[in-house]
Amino acid sequence: MQQSEDLATIISEAVDTFRQGKVSQALESFTKALDLAQQQNDPVKIASCNNKIGLCHLQLNQYKLAIDYLQKALELHLLQKNEEEVTREKTYLGLSHFWLGQYTTALVFYEDAGQAYTDKTDSVAYASLRNMMGMARQQMGDYPGALNDLLAALKILQTGGDVSALSTATLNIGMLYFSLKNYEQAAEFTSRALELGRQVNNTSTIASALANLGSISSNQEQYQQALDYYQQALALALAHNNKYVEANMMLNIGLAYKHLQQHSLSREHLTLALEQQRRQGSLDGIVRCLLSLSDLEQDSGDLSKALEYAIDSEKLARQNENLANLPGCYKHLAKIYERLHRYKKTNDYWKKVLEAEKQLWNQQSQKQLAELQARYEVEQKQKEAEFFRQKAQVLETQNALIEQQKNELSAALDKLRASEIKYETIDTELHRKIGRDLIGQSQAITNIMHLIAIVAQSDSTNVLIIGESGTGKEIVARQIHNLSNRSKHNFFGVNTAAIPESLFESEFFGYEKNAFTNADQQHIGWFEIANQGTLFLDEIGSMPLDHQVKLLRVLEERKIVRLGSHKEIPVSARLVSATNLNLNNQVQKGQFREDLYHRISTFVIQIPPLRERLDDIPVLLKHFVKMFSAQLNKRITRIDPAVITALRQYNYPGNVRELKNLVERAVIVAQSSTLKPGHFLIPGCQQMDIPVAGIVPLHEMEKKAIVRALQATNNHISDAAELLQIERRALSRRMSKYGITKI
Repeated sequence: MQQSEDLATIISEAVDTFRQGKVSQALESFTKALDLAQQQNDPVKIASCNNKIGLCHLQLNQYKLAIDYLQKALELHLLQKNEEEVTREKTYLGLSHFWLGQYTTALVFYEDAGQAYTDKTDSVAYASLRNMMGMARQQMGDYPGALNDLLAALKILQTGGDVSALSTATLNIGMLYFSLKNYEQAAEFTSRALELGRQVNNTSTIASALANLGSISSNQEQYQQALDYYQQALALALAHNNKYVEANMMLNIGLAYKHLQQHSLSREHLTLALEQQRRQGSLDGIVRCLLSLSDLEQDSGDLSKALEYAIDSEKLARQNENLANLPGCYKHLAKIYERLHRYKKTNDYWKKVLEAEKQLWNQQSQKQLAELQARYEVEQKQKEAEFFRQKAQVLETQNALIEQQKNELSAALDKLRASEIKYETIDTELHRKIGRDLIGQSQAITNIMHLIAIVAQSDSTNVLIIGESGTGKEIVARQIHNLSNRSKHNFFGVNTAAIPESLFESEFFGYEKNAFTNADQQHIGWFEIANQGTLFLDEIGSMPLDHQVKLLRVLEERKIVRLGSHKEIPVSARLVSATNLNLNNQVQKGQFREDLYHRISTFVIQIPPLRERLDDIPVLLKHFVKMFSAQLNKRITRIDPAVITALRQYNYPGNVRELKNLVERAVIVAQSSTLKPGHFLIPGCQQMDIPVAGIVPLHEMEKKAIVRALQATNNHISDAAELLQIERRALSRRMSKYGITKI
């Protein structure tokens, strides 16, 4: 009896110690209590102590140890048929796996725990669980699923009265919109979370909201406003001795000062952030600070100091098991060496960038496979625990059943190993297909892929694609169509700028036989052709105003009337529009209808020009070389590294289309298996390097053709352009390029 009272006292005192924030001290007491509980063979207390020890390890960021103890507690609670505790343990296990980065496994535990809630409309605990599900899905890249979970949690909490939980849920929705680069929605939800956090003095939410508002402002280039938010978050961190937030805010403040051209203050804060990260032992944090200082010194013109910081960051990144920082370190070093005119080093580091990114991809793939195996093992453990709970009273057959379970587990693991091979095959095929449609490895292309996946699931949402000519707007439109439920129906593309005014209605809406002279048969319009599918309107910004009115009417009524008929025909085509113009400016100038603009821009995808995503050039180059080599029956097996360096220095006014043309021309003229800079007509690579007698470089042939055309037309530029079958402006540019004056 005395021992039982001692055990209860130890546990009670340890719980108080834990609540006071003395986690390590509480861990020692709970471990002592577990020993006593095992001596007394008290399964209830053993389960409770395992739970408490697991929570201590979770609080100390020792997630693997937390999982071990929480799993033992779960198995004991299953045997005791304590459903409430089972649900709680599954939630804690999900949280532990989440912080380990095992998001799929975390989601399994969360979903299992959610099944225990009978009333899912009025439960703060269930709302908290849906909130955690949303965070896991966000990390997995499932943004629609994440938003669904987070909004469900928010709806419950808005009627539950728990303002602290409501502030956290609201903040998470803001973070999700920030990930999607929807800064307006992100700012709205984050500001609301800040207000709620201040109502209940939830310092964690307040600090996070201020930091996130700073990041939103920074991404919108409002650096002074970002600085104000960061400084408020820093003050809060200092007041509550939160070293983690303090270090991150020092870094963010330093970056804000850098953007504001206050280099001295930037250097001061970045140096303090670096010292703080070193005290905490965070390798990722140290690398971020070093790279930020390297950037600052580059801007200040001290390339020697910039190189020193970048080299230090590379050394640390190599020590870390996480390879995510290595490509960034290599890119920094490549750019610095390029500015120092050390081109061999530049080429070496660009090669390292490609190798590191490939290695990182392999590591991520292995992590996904490991997580699948972990998820499988979790499910097997849960089945095993359920088996023991149901069969605990049949002790004489227990050994046989355990053996059977082991055999089943072994067979299932064999199946899993076989499925890994299938997974790798499917994964390779998926990326081959994506590469054929939308090619690139930059963050911009990754974000566009995410946006395509999101909007493709909503069949009725109109999409506006904005980007310069040649960036691949139609490719994005086709990808949206192919990934949607409309993919079995037609995708019909129209260049609206090329439609004569007199043909607009007949082409868009169709006409009946004898509707006008020469209408000798019925004609189906584009809206009907694209019915149930996708209608792609390219260059919509050039559409005349009277055409815009007619298009708006169809979008609002979802009906058309053919010329020569009075019968309304329902149409259901998703509209995807594209433009290289700033439609907001067009609206302000009165050249584009505001109501039509809002109708077509429900979901906007911005494609940056190639000059802003130079990381995509190596991938695009290899793709085009492979494509044209096959078409032209050439055997190009190697690309001189200097080609990539040269291509990255060009501005690409024609974007991806221009790069494609440059590569096609290079493959045509190449007479060896290696592409070299001389094969490309770009600045700095004009001289041909083709050791084949009798072949005249194309630019010399072009120059001679221009001279002959001018001689033949007596220096009449318009006639010469017509003779050469090019535009007059194109001829003038080429004359200037080759220094040709009138003959």
